Amino acid sequence: MTMDAKYIEGVVRVPLSQFVSEDDRRAASGILISGFEGVLQNLKHQLTGYIDQRIQARLLNILKLNAAEFRRISNSEAICSIASRDICCVVNGGVLQAAKELHGTDESFECTVHMCCLPPPQSKKISDGDIFQNVRYFATQRRYDIAQQWINILSAPKRRHLTFIFDRPVIMDSLDRLLCYPGLWAGLQLGNWAKHLAAHVDKCIVNYLEYINSSYERIFSGHEESKHLLDESTVYQLQNLTPAWCNNDRLYIQEAFRKKIIFKSIESEEILTRLEQNLLSFPGIIPSIQTFHQNMKYLTIGVKILEKYVEVKPPAGKKSDITRTKPDLFDNLSRDWFVDKAAKSLQTDHEKFIAPAVVNAHGSVAQLLVAALRYFPLLSSEGPLQDFRGECEAPLVSSDYIKLLCQTASQLGFDNEKIRKHAGDVQIDYRQYEKPFARMRWRSGKPPFYSFTLLYNQSFMLRLFGKPFGPSTVPSPLCIQSNILRSFFGFY
Repeated sequence: MTMDAKYIEGVVRVPLSQFVSEDDRRAASGILISGFEGVLQNLKHQLTGYIDQRIQARLLNILKLNAAEFRRISNSEAICSIASRDICCVVNGGVLQAAKELHGTDESFECTVHMCCLPPPQSKKISDGDIFQNVRYFATQRRYDIAQQWINILSAPKRRHLTFIFDRPVIMDSLDRLLCYPGLWAGLQLGNWAKHLAAHVDKCIVNYLEYINSSYERIFSGHEESKHLLDESTVYQLQNLTPAWCNNDRLYIQEAFRKKIIFKSIESEEILTRLEQNLLSFPGIIPSIQTFHQNMKYLTIGVKILEKYVEVKPPAGKKSDITRTKPDLFDNLSRDWFVDKAAKSLQTDHEKFIAPAVVNAHGSVAQLLVAALRYFPLLSSEGPLQDFRGECEAPLVSSDYIKLLCQTASQLGFDNEKIRKHAGDVQIDYRQYEKPFARMRWRSGKPPFYSFTLLYNQSFMLRLFGKPFGPSTVPSPLCIQSNILRSFFGFY
């Protein structure tokens, strides 16, 4: 196979005996070798090895070269050989075995492999996160042709969603800051981004991404040089744990370190001890890109409720306007907030308010979003998740709860034609749910039924953001919602 030189990162020689086959299910973590069948006919057949930027980094570490040196040496006679190290490749095991039987396993028989950073032919096995990392890596190097090859793997809708993200430089900067943590990116779901961005809460998105970054900065504090060793399995096991609040989570973390089932790429006992200490002192819910998607879906329920019943959008600007800005829910709500109408704007119960120490639009907007989430099955087509024994509540939009939401908005200092249109006397017999003996664990995303029932009567500003939560066997739903909202509001 002839490969365009601009795509070749370097050329290496590998003894045939050192090639080992990798199971296809793990294709994304190995080097995909193309054209191995040619070795059966021609001793000098050149192979093509498809690598991504992470595998390239490992290869350069083995060769003790930087990327520029690797490309330069490959154009000379001094092509590097990789000796005494197995090269794990995605290749048909039968063909590999046949080649070894034909040519033997003598160390002197070497294959020439052209390493390229183009996506491999079986690209369906590559995750959205792998693609995003490679796109950003090559775009940063201004190697846009290779970045485009990675983008082309995506379906048309996902390519469009990626373009939407590129069009928001502040969000893109926040995502770029997470590129140093490879294990986070398996959770990226490009298919969800159109809905996330359509919520028009870019500030909340940036706040949550910054929360992820600050969380892992804290976890790797003292050993920042090991960030690149964060692996997918470790993230999967740690996400949603609350070591400061849950005794069981603390025990799980301690046991995971003892059994060496997390941070497997780190061998230093000194580093592992520090990481364990950092994790056990972590003050909230350990986040990830996957929990970002889950929690954005939950937040968007409340956002859409406010968009429907409270928000009045300004006239859309023309595409040619140089001052045209992207719509923002919080800005639109703040435009209809009046300080003289917010004298008693700190909500303490369903229809009870007191004067806050500080009056501002940001606090009122946050409380209004909390109110929308508190009653969400009664204001939208979304219901809570089914619980431990199948208990659930079907969503049913109630005119009384629409009135309650608008009355709450008015009390918090908001005023516009939508609020006045839906205003009216509220006559609600507030529900008193029994506390369950057992309930489904909730750490992220839409709450299950019993978590919703507890939040229905407890989710108010002072309880959410007043006194800190202490350790317990199981963190309360109030504790979980508090952390989720802090992450989006930037209160962490």
